[in-house]
Amino acid sequence: MNRFRPATRSIIVFLLCNAAVFVRSGTVNIGVDPRIELISVVQLLSGAKSNNRTPPLQTQFDFPYKRDVLAAFSPYRNHEAVARYLDVLKAGFGFAPLAESVLVLSYPPELKSNTGPPLQRSDSPQVLAAFVESLRGFAGTSRFMVFYKKHLPYYRLLTEREKKKLDFQKWVSHLEDYCGGEEADYRFILSPLLQSADILIQTQEWNGSTCCQLVVAPNQLQGELPDFGSKNQYRHRILHEFGHFMIDPVVESHAADLERSAPLWVPIKRAMENQGYADWKTSVGEHVVRAVSVRLTYRMENEYAGRNALNSERILQFRYIEPISNRLKEYEDKRKRYKSIRNFFPEIVRTLEQLVESAGPNQ
Repeated sequence: MNRFRPATRSIIVFLLCNAAVFVRSGTVNIGVDPRIELISVVQLLSGAKSNNRTPPLQTQFDFPYKRDVLAAFSPYRNHEAVARYLDVLKAGFGFAPLAESVLVLSYPPELKSNTGPPLQRSDSPQVLAAFVESLRGFAGTSRFMVFYKKHLPYYRLLTEREKKKLDFQKWVSHLEDYCGGEEADYRFILSPLLQSADILIQTQEWNGSTCCQLVVAPNQLQGELPDFGSKNQYRHRILHEFGHFMIDPVVESHAADLERSAPLWVPIKRAMENQGYADWKTSVGEHVVRAVSVRLTYRMENEYAGRNALNSERILQFRYIEPISNRLKEYEDKRKRYKSIRNFFPEIVRTLEQLVESAGPNQ
């Protein structure tokens, strides 16, 4: 099964009158989104500190663009939007639900609904809705889009630097081909003002298609420019973060079946919880996403790289990564029978049940 799209030359795309700049290659877009920058500016003005419930917060790096932002927007530190942002933090929300709320809206300053609700709703929409309403006022009063358009050459420079690091479409196409299922559009949103983080958000586009949007933050400075990661980091983001988009719904559909292998959770519970994986079902999803990443590393790079990827997951206490990875070899050999991971997933469930049986009552 070959799901590769025709090769598409990367081009700069200016989105309507808002002049947002993205580089597009096939179904992958890379750029700086004004909606995310708007939230990031307000977050920076708030001076809020990070904690375990609300990562990530503003960048600690000092560079010219950050100084430009502070010079332009510091007069608005007492705006309602800054107070509303702090309310959101007090309610226990981090950056992800804020980004989720605005990425289904039009560009500032209007921020009007243009695609419908996000695929994953928050449990507390009132505090988020109040924040978004205050953002409209902030964007208008501060003339945010004037600042954004003035810095388009800077955003273009960042985008062009990042797009050269990897053949993004190639890796996305390999992942789609491996997992099967629906195709989607993919977007890397560069966010210079955020602290290191990868935030995956799924939205429904106006035409009904799904868009997987990954907000990425710089992890270092190269000279006076933020750098958003190496080739290997981008490869990992595609295989891991976009892998979750393809695999998590499959895991969810087998939640009841996975209860039979729940005893496997006991020996890894502490290690998983320390990494933010709170239950067996979530842990299974992580195991499968990482096993797919390992198998694709073997196939697209070489045995040495694949073995290193597998060992890295073992070090992180993903105890069942090897049996799942080995089972995926059967999937690869029988693609005429198994068109997608969804079709094959009962075999993964069976593998986990066999591990329970082989461990015996002392598991």
